[in-house]
Amino acid sequence: MSIKIILSLKIQESDDEPPLINGECITFRGVTYDLSPLAEAAELDIGKPFRGPIKRELGQIICTLEYGYSTQTAEFEQNLTWEDCTFVVDSGVCPCPVIRKPVPAISELNELEV
Repeated sequence: MSIKIILSLKIQESDDEPPLINGECITFRGVTYDLSPLAEAAELDIGKPFRGPIKRELGQIICTLEYGYSTQTAEFEQNLTWEDCTFVVDSGVCPCPVIRKPVPAISELNELEV
């Protein structure tokens, strides 16, 4: 089964690592949440890092996660829609929608050191 994850972006001091999906388990911020006991049409509200209830609709788990990014590495203005931050993941790492700042080329870094 897949999990539909909506990442609700917020600015914080450091970047979150994207959630990892394994079956109906989500690992996020070092904690694994086993959502497999959630029955069809049921809702579960467990608080942070989830925003709002976790649901199961037509066999699919749907949840919103609070996902932080740092303006040290990412653009301040993200200009992303909910659609841009919504992913259906069967297994593996959830994509990260955060728009990152450009990384300076090595030649630019060498010039700064001089």
